[in-house]
Amino acid sequence: MREENLKKMVFFILVVIVFVLSIILIYLLVVKPQINKKYQNIYNAGVYNGQVSLMNYMLTQLKEKGITSLKISNNTSINLIQYRPQPQFNAPSESLGNVTNATGK
Repeated sequence: MREENLKKMVFFILVVIVFVLSIILIYLLVVKPQINKKYQNIYNAGVYNGQVSLMNYMLTQLKEKGITSLKISNNTSINLIQYRPQPQFNAPSESLGNVTNATGK
């Protein structure tokens, strides 16, 4: 009788160990990657929104003031100035007269 109870207890302990290990495996292989993916998507969305906000701010500053400044470190910054191309005027083409090819014809 005592030996039978010992076998049942060992079997129960083994079942509990297998159950706990399977729960850990499911968590590591299924749940945790999904949680990490969710947090990564939230992080990426935040980075993208931050980039869009920064670009919109810079474009607004360039339109309103014509200049914007990006601080890189305590002593270093980059000043961006709006590029305004100078209008190009085409000189009137001169009359070439009679053009002949290299053979003189």
